[in-house]
Amino acid sequence: MRTEPGAAEPVRHRPPRYTILQLVFLGHYGAGLAAKKLTPYTSLGTLVVAVQWIDLLWPSALMLGIELPNRYTLAGFGAMQLLSPDAARPFGAARNGLVLGEAVAALWLTSEAARWRLRGGANVVDGRNPAGTEAGAVDAMCGHALAQAGLAPLDIDLVKPQAAGSVTNDAIELDALRTVFGNALPPMVSFKAQIGHTLGAAGAAEIALMARCIEARAWPALGYALDPACEVALNQGAPARLRYILFNTIGFGGGHTALVLEDGFA
Repeated sequence: MRTEPGAAEPVRHRPPRYTILQLVFLGHYGAGLAAKKLTPYTSLGTLVVAVQWIDLLWPSALMLGIELPNRYTLAGFGAMQLLSPDAARPFGAARNGLVLGEAVAALWLTSEAARWRLRGGANVVDGRNPAGTEAGAVDAMCGHALAQAGLAPLDIDLVKPQAAGSVTNDAIELDALRTVFGNALPPMVSFKAQIGHTLGAAGAAEIALMARCIEARAWPALGYALDPACEVALNQGAPARLRYILFNTIGFGGGHTALVLEDGFA
């Protein structure tokens, strides 16, 4: 694992003993999205922080991810020339930017036994490029999340990357993942072609959606050509072995967060 000079230290937490008991997702893939975020944490980062609060104060917590229609956010992304004019294509040959989505998602975090378990997590804030992905931060967040989970890279059965359809950021994230896993990347899945980038709600929304896909044995279809230069494949179905999942999200402002989830039914 490497850490680039100047990168912020990760936010460390005690090993979580908590399970995600219930997951709910409501979403819309469209044009206008999102309330303004006041911190670089996405809903996924909040989930990592919630573990610490449960240790100190409560036996459970309800974590919400909410992004509602906001024309100012849409205008801001347009002004930065980050939006695709047609569709989101994570790792796609014709990827040309983000498509924003809106979502409301809820995750119930509890110490009770349940199918889904949070094994480890890490937040790394690196603000050198507020609108982009930092390779060193991706490497650090994955490494610390795996260490907290007590797992090695070879134990991971599936990766859910950030991969929002940015020409530059998708490639940077992929290179950083190869630093973690080597050239033999685990199977990968993405949901942003289906629901768009739901910004601050993305972590909670995509965890809920992914868990439901696995439980229902459904899988997102890939309706576009992948970029051969990326040398990556998005799985067309769930891997035969699927117990440990590395779930990544990267927020504007420099927030990089990784979780390790365990499917207790695997």
